[in-house]
Amino acid sequence: MARPAIRIIAMSGGGQIHTNVYLSMARQLGANATLSKPFTASGLLEIVEEQLKAALPHL
Repeated sequence: MARPAIRIIAMSGGGQIHTNVYLSMARQLGANATLSKPFTASGLLEIVEEQLKAALPHL
């Protein structure tokens, strides 16, 4: 069985630089999705499901 492509979800946790800067850099470095805090469980689940579907479209 072939391995699916690895999908990356970047999450911000705050810091000295604004959240959007971190998430923008993550996208530029190849993150497939981003999620900023605070986020809901349903928001996290939605992004994980989207990325699983993208990695495994045949399922």
